[in-house]
Amino acid sequence: MRGGRRRATARQGKGCRPVKSTLAPGVSYRLNSHHLVPALFPDSPPIATMPRVLATAWLVALMEHACILALEPHLDVGEASVGTSIDLKHLAPTPEAIRIAIEVGCIQVHKRRTVWSIVARDEVEEIGRAIHERIVVESHRFAGSLAAKEKLLAQARI
Repeated sequence: MRGGRRRATARQGKGCRPVKSTLAPGVSYRLNSHHLVPALFPDSPPIATMPRVLATAWLVALMEHACILALEPHLDVGEASVGTSIDLKHLAPTPEAIRIAIEVGCIQVHKRRTVWSIVARDEVEEIGRAIHERIVVESHRFAGSLAAKEKLLAQARI
């Protein structure tokens, strides 16, 4: 990750990279019909008839997107980040056409691992809260691993 020399500090411990205070922006989104539960699997009658509220799967995606945007300026050329875990509480329903704001803050960095605290609010109340982990990867190595897996899958299907 960018930020000058990659050195340990007393607070971070050996091998950690500095956490920058700039790793705490937020983003906002206006919800559309494709963000709602029935749009997830419209061919499934039990899901198609569910309430038209923000789907938890979309809340996860929007939270991940906010973390990606926050971390991206701090990556070196050829680096990307991938999500590895999320502990989410979806606290309140959110209807279509409402705006939601997602605030993220990097709370821990250890080598290539970052941990994020996330809070999502709609125009009325807090709707979700999460702890999310991301790993910084070298894009070409990650792509190579993926290509090798796809090759194995293709051979298995022959």
